[in-house]
Amino acid sequence: MASPALSIGSTTRLSSGHLIPLLGFGVYQNYDAKPAVLEAFRAGYRHVDSAQMYRNEAQLGNAVRESGLRREDVFITTKIASRDHGYSKTLKSVDASLTRFQFDYVDLFLIHDPLSGKQKRLETYKALLEAKAAGKIKSVGVSN
Repeated sequence: MASPALSIGSTTRLSSGHLIPLLGFGVYQNYDAKPAVLEAFRAGYRHVDSAQMYRNEAQLGNAVRESGLRREDVFITTKIASRDHGYSKTLKSVDASLTRFQFDYVDLFLIHDPLSGKQKRLETYKALLEAKAAGKIKSVGVSN
């Protein structure tokens, strides 16, 4: 049996049960991200990959609102850098991202890097899981 053809709308299911589009539009080093994200949405992308350290979460949130797409039809990934690792800093950092995006939730929140050490990474993961339980995050993971 042949596998289905990959398309811009292809998805896979995460261990959290949520679907993630396989193809995402990254906004690393895009300091004027809104026009590019709007064009990506017009091209059919429904997953945008950002990070706190990219400093474009607000622009991405504005693009989602301006696009006319429903929030639940767009998958947003962001990441927390090691400078914000640790339990209390992570909880504050999640809220800061939500404020910048002007969203009620983020679809996928990743630990961006391992540079803070094991203890802080574990505290960060615990805080992200707590934010998930509070409905602020749908899925949690690790990057890099």
